[in-house]
Amino acid sequence: MRSPMDIAGALSEAECAALAHVARGATGNALEVGHYLGRSTAVLLMALPPDVPLVTIDHHRGDDWCPETDVSVFRANVEPFVGGREFMDVEGDMLAAVSGLEQLPDFGPPYGFVFYDSDHTEAAVSAWWAAYRELLAPSCTLVFDDADWADQSILTALAVSDGFRSIRSRDLYRGPEDKRDPETFTLEVMRRDA
Repeated sequence: MRSPMDIAGALSEAECAALAHVARGATGNALEVGHYLGRSTAVLLMALPPDVPLVTIDHHRGDDWCPETDVSVFRANVEPFVGGREFMDVEGDMLAAVSGLEQLPDFGPPYGFVFYDSDHTEAAVSAWWAAYRELLAPSCTLVFDDADWADQSILTALAVSDGFRSIRSRDLYRGPEDKRDPETFTLEVMRRDA
């Protein structure tokens, strides 16, 4: 069986392990925003409980940190991990996709588990939160990458204002080789209970 680490991506081994650990406890529907070539998606497909459907969104246009990608490469990368899980990928902008998510009976809100690893600018993070916060379940786990970046960390304050608290189990650390350092850990893990 392939490993998610066989897929190119910007999550370290420690981050993939932590994401898998948190995802194992997910309930309700799961949402991933930003999947690049599929490393994090493969982690989620392997770790989420079998009855938790996963929908993932990416525009594949690239940004300052990741080059443009082909959705067919993403799909080929994650296909071996899907198995019998209910899974849907949406190719499109996260803000344009929000209204379509509400129309998905099997994959739509409310979301009890969310992994955000899309545009890290303060404007994009704030716009995402404004558009998606009402789609999150009262009991929800929120995970996002690069929490040590100033613009991305605005999500912590936004989530706290909506009743989330940090449940991260270790300190943030970015190794000298960035994400190639297997111990790099920049995930924020937050939880809100009903």
